[in-house]
Amino acid sequence: MTALHSAPSPAPAPSAAAAIAAARTEGAAARAEGTGRAKDAETTKGAGRAASAWRSESAGPSESAGRSESAGRSESTEPGGRRLTAGLVRWHMGLGELGLRLFLLHLLWIAGTLAGLVVAGLFPATAAVHAVLREDQREAARERAGEDTPPRPGLWRAFWSAWRAELGRANRIGAVLVLGWAVIALDRWILTGAIGGGSSTAAHGGGALDLGAAAPWISGVVVALTIVTALLSIVVWPLAAHFDDPLPRIWRMTLSLLVTRLPLTLSIAAVLMASVWVWQSIPGLVPVFGLALPFWAVSMLIWRSGVLPRT
Repeated sequence: MTALHSAPSPAPAPSAAAAIAAARTEGAAARAEGTGRAKDAETTKGAGRAASAWRSESAGPSESAGRSESAGRSESTEPGGRRLTAGLVRWHMGLGELGLRLFLLHLLWIAGTLAGLVVAGLFPATAAVHAVLREDQREAARERAGEDTPPRPGLWRAFWSAWRAELGRANRIGAVLVLGWAVIALDRWILTGAIGGGSSTAAHGGGALDLGAAAPWISGVVVALTIVTALLSIVVWPLAAHFDDPLPRIWRMTLSLLVTRLPLTLSIAAVLMASVWVWQSIPGLVPVFGLALPFWAVSMLIWRSGVLPRT
């Protein structure tokens, strides 16, 4: 009897549901592995941050303070240097502009004097220079106070407008000054003859004035009147440029200012003496600045003393 052997049956193919389940299982395992790696990386980063924080704390406040101090020093030093440089540049530019303006004012003063044939043009030119300087001081005061400065006419137009406006008034002020200086010159001439040539003239039968022991005292009075007249001659113009009052009131204000504001009077006298010394030491400055430089200095002193209203 022949034994019949059956061939082994093949293994059944996996079903689709089993394949899908296996794929899901592998994806879940991969996601779990990725999550674990991310957690490990985050843990490592946190440990690194904690270590750096511990090192910064363990470095102590001295190192942190040193770094902040050096940073502050580097930040503050550079702007300070720039501010100093900018200030020097502005100062030099301002000085150059002032010198140029005074030079132009001096030329205009000469032109205004010649326009009136010297006799009728000297005092209007002086009044016009002070009118321009007054507006300059007012503009500078507004800039220091942070106020807006209104537009101004050019230097040429401003000077000649003031020259025409002050023609009669300035000549009346000048007439009083000329009279005062004439009286002082006459007094000095009489005193010089009385003190220096009185004895010799009397010996020859002349009629010279003999003042005797009173001559030195009278000479001192004349010197004092000369100084007062010089101060009046320089101070009356800024006040006349600022006020439209009648001339007698202008003269009273000028004399009152010289008497009641002694520090200001001494400062103005120092400016006059310094101007004479500069003219004698450096004669080349006379044709460059002339009287415009002392005019500007006196106007600045009077304006900054606070005696003039800022209107």
